[in-house]
Amino acid sequence: MTNTPNKKLFKFRPLSEKGWLKFLLLKLLYDEPKHGYQLSKDLVDKEYIKPEDLNINSVYIILNRIEEHNLTKSENVESEAGRPRRIYTITDKGIKLLKIGLENILEKKKVFTELEKFYEREFSDISVL
Repeated sequence: MTNTPNKKLFKFRPLSEKGWLKFLLLKLLYDEPKHGYQLSKDLVDKEYIKPEDLNINSVYIILNRIEEHNLTKSENVESEAGRPRRIYTITDKGIKLLKIGLENILEKKKVFTELEKFYEREFSDISVL
């Protein structure tokens, strides 16, 4: 048996962007109803997502899916430019999911803080291997 690790076993898989995106969109809609383009702009302006990582099509796909699951509702509203915009609003079900997600994050915060301290202590001065 060789000591070479199986690279598949050690492949790092980042957190699902779509999962975070859904959660962030619900948070933004909790603040106030918005249209898709404004939500995309807010994701970047608030530095939730880097501009180069934002796929506006993904935002609209996720908005459609969360509406299908009754986490949001939308309506077409005339804009100042004269064309209708679809405005999304979070529903009570969406607020409940947002609250559960926040509770989950707060439970994990201690672990992340401990991992951050470990990283700073052990790896902050080491370049990537």
